[in-house]
This record gives sequence, structure tokens and C-alpha cells, in this order.
Amino acid sequence: MPPRALSLAQRRTMQRDNDRLLGALAQEGLLNLSTYQEFKEEVEDLGIAHGFVIQFFTTADEPINEMRKILSERSAVIDQDKMALQLSHIREPSDLFGMTKVSRACQAIRVAFQANDKERCLTCIRELKNEIAYLKPRLHQLISYERNIRDAGGRI
Repeated sequence: MPPRALSLAQRRTMQRDNDRLLGALAQEGLLNLSTYQEFKEEVEDLGIAHGFVIQFFTTADEPINEMRKILSERSAVIDQDKMALQLSHIREPSDLFGMTKVSRACQAIRVAFQANDKERCLTCIRELKNEIAYLKPRLHQLISYERNIRDAGGRI
């Protein structure tokens, strides 16, 4: 796609908005900027990198629901292997993308299920779900800014 014809002022405004959002995400502890940048550089194609992030948010509810099912089993002991498997579907991509608070919430779930504390697990899963819900629109906005900058011929 050829770059859109935008004035220098428009391109600067887009870049400033992008930088402001990145700064806010880092300030709130939601995103590790260097990890996020490394991820985009490793993938090389910005569209594919964005696709991975969008896919994460599209599928995150599945392992969360599976973890809740595991915890609802009548067994006195939490199946740690099943929990670890489901948790990895969230933890690994969140680490890769630099989603700091999501990664921390995953670690809290791991600590809770290793302690066989179902109530704490459920509380941590709610916190994880809230972190994902809070981060999702912000990363979608960031992706939108990055696409617009790229489409206008700018560098991200």
C-alpha cells in the first residue's frame, strides 16, 4: 500500500499520540517497551506482529475458562499439570509481547495453584481477566497508531 499523503504536522501528531500512549502503558506498568519493541523486530512484519497480539486477546478467554473448570472439579487437589498447560497459553505470549501486569497475574495464579489454594486461584484468575480487559483496548489503540504511522510512510 502506498503511503498516505499526510502533512508533516499530521505525521508528527500521529507519532506524538503513539509515543504518549506507549509512555502511559509503560508508566502504568502494563507494557515493557523494550520487550514489545524486540518482539516487533524479531517478527519483522508489523502486520504479523499485530496479528499475534490481536489473536492473543481473541483467544485469552479459552484458557481462563478451562482453568475455572479445573478448579471446579470436586478433587481436593488441583491438577497442577492441567493448570500449568492452560496458564502457559496466556503466560508465554504475554511474556513475549511484554505485557508486564498480565505476566505478573499469571505468576500469582501459578503460586496459588502450587499451594493448592482454589479460592486464591479464582481470585487471581479474576485479576488476570481484569488486567487483560484493561489492556486490550489500549493495545488495540497502539496497534491502530502504529499502522497509521506505517501507512503514512513513518517509522515506528
